[in-house]
Amino acid sequence: MLGVPNFSWCLISSLLLWLSFFPVNAGWLGWVALVPLGFVLQQFVDGVRGERWFHRPLLSAWLGGLIFCLIAFRWICLASTPMIAVYVVVCLIISLQWLCFFVFTRLLHQQLKVPFVLAGGIAWVAVEYFRSQLWFGYSWYYLAHTQHDEISFIQLADVTGAFGLSFIMTMVNLALARLIMQRSLRVMSWEVVPTVVLVGLACWYGSVQLARDSDVLPRPQTPRLAVLQGSQPQEIKNDAEKWRAIDRNYFELGEAAARYHPELMIAPETCLSHTWMRLKDNQIPDWAKKQFNRIESAVAYGQQWATDSTARWQSALLFGFNSYDLRGDSLRHTNSALLINKEGHEAGIYDKIVCLPFGEYIPWAETLPFMKLLSPYPYEYTVRPGTDINIIEWQKYRLAALICYEDSVHNLCRQFVLEQNPSFFVNLSNDGWFKGSEEHEQHLVNARFRCIENRRSMVRAVNMGVSCIIDGMGRMVALPTSANPAPDDKGAVIAYDIPSSQWRNFKDRTGILVGSVPIYTQLTFYTRYGDLLPYGCWALVIVAVLLSIMKKVGSRQPAPPATSASV
Repeated sequence: MLGVPNFSWCLISSLLLWLSFFPVNAGWLGWVALVPLGFVLQQFVDGVRGERWFHRPLLSAWLGGLIFCLIAFRWICLASTPMIAVYVVVCLIISLQWLCFFVFTRLLHQQLKVPFVLAGGIAWVAVEYFRSQLWFGYSWYYLAHTQHDEISFIQLADVTGAFGLSFIMTMVNLALARLIMQRSLRVMSWEVVPTVVLVGLACWYGSVQLARDSDVLPRPQTPRLAVLQGSQPQEIKNDAEKWRAIDRNYFELGEAAARYHPELMIAPETCLSHTWMRLKDNQIPDWAKKQFNRIESAVAYGQQWATDSTARWQSALLFGFNSYDLRGDSLRHTNSALLINKEGHEAGIYDKIVCLPFGEYIPWAETLPFMKLLSPYPYEYTVRPGTDINIIEWQKYRLAALICYEDSVHNLCRQFVLEQNPSFFVNLSNDGWFKGSEEHEQHLVNARFRCIENRRSMVRAVNMGVSCIIDGMGRMVALPTSANPAPDDKGAVIAYDIPSSQWRNFKDRTGILVGSVPIYTQLTFYTRYGDLLPYGCWALVIVAVLLSIMKKVGSRQPAPPATSASV
């Protein structure tokens, strides 16, 4: 189009899409970011093939996707030097999304005669969903995520998940691309107008849900709780002396929060230097005493810390711990959320199920020993995944603990609500790996969608931030403060009117949040029935692929030999 190389159009799309996310957060660009890509997609669907590499649609699409990934995921490199290799591999894999988007759109259009705009929406959702299922855990940067601030529009996620919003936005982008290319009343009437109507219906649905929520306010809320947000870089944990300083930091935060008499204090994932030992009948097994010289002192220290802290602060504690399970015949290391009651005893625990490769374990380390070079730790650190989706019960409330990136795993969050019906989510995360980058805000965006999809509030306790309370409509209820709250308030920055452009003011800092959590009890359509939209998209893609294969096989079969007519 206009003599511009296809690669240039794809490059423009990759840059516009990146600007839609943090750190720029120009979400409105999400509605037009794929328009240049749509120009190239139309050529590919029509069978146009450029002679030179920068005119070839499929190659240009892949390169555009790769450039987007290299820019968007660059914060992975901040974790450690070995993570640069992981960053490159992740980008190479995720960049295939744009290539597959092109292929699937053409198959749907040619084999099933699906209209171009609709075929593009189906293909985008199919590939986006597949990416969410990949084992390395980076199900981020969905097209829908660009609209996290548009509260009315994103309420549709309680029906379709985030994928339904991506579906609508893809069609809007492609309809605009078609309008620019065709400049015809037919495209306006049959492609642009229907997509605009879909956007209007989504916003109407969202406004109805928000109005319905306001009708039941004031909503039931929990007693006062406190979130402790430290600001500790990850590399400190590799130094035993500096790690002790983290303990002092959280002690001071606990002291500050205790003045507001919370019923529960929450602190981030693996926030303290010591570990928690899980015992059977409060007895250390003989094999552990023989294998570990200081096991008894470690157990005693942890128990003494729990007793002293709860007695001093007069509050139950929900802290993230490196936990060692000694109840079997061998040691089992888990990343756990531990509830300690006011008497200093273990009252509930959840072991992280979705462990991050290269952060909590090294894939194929036994088969390929050189993979251990990619570990960010100078010592052996392997976390065993939990096996049970169990609830932590606190007072009359049921807490679904999500550790680290588990709040970005939509299937896990949905399963928690469907099977255990929690009162609210609690996310304990250590984002100190990423040193104040845009990862912090983008992580929060993921959490926002989990709340809407399942209509459950979430408390986030995040090292370096952004800690907060999110209600079941995806609204920010409270953010932390480092100033001393007035004695008569809840100690929180009330956040309904704080735009996401200011979230950076609440990260990479130390502070406390004291507030209450709104309670929601309904089960949404999405929670009950899950990813029907992506499943339907994949069904159509598979049918299109099979038809294409069958046609190719049929065209290669030799024609039957001619027979002589009998006289």
